[in-house]
Amino acid sequence: MLKISRESEINLINVLIDNDVISGKDLINIKKKSSEGNKSQIEAVFDLKLTDEQKILDILVKEQNLEIIDLKKITISNDIKSVLPSNYIKVNFVAPFKVDGKTLHIAIPDSSKLTLMRNLKAITKKKY
Repeated sequence: MLKISRESEINLINVLIDNDVISGKDLINIKKKSSEGNKSQIEAVFDLKLTDEQKILDILVKEQNLEIIDLKKITISNDIKSVLPSNYIKVNFVAPFKVDGKTLHIAIPDSSKLTLMRNLKAITKKKY
């Protein structure tokens, strides 16, 4: 089963509707498929072949003006590791990966976590 927060799932479904990837009519089938198979609505969207992960990624990148980062290709320095407390990173699923002057670059796999930006700015005294 795909594990994302319910808030993220609702946001993602709304993004798909707003971008005409799914329609109101599709929602009936999505909810039915989701409840029948004990799956998330996003998994139901995939099962019904209404879209795929790449199209969702492309929409989110464009809509939220984000860039895709492959963290496997980045060396994380000790300075970066000390920017945020490890428990904050684990609880909120954020990953600081680069400091550029007064700007801290953070990977966030869950778009619902974008609301953490104010907290992160207060904690680190950096901009994003």
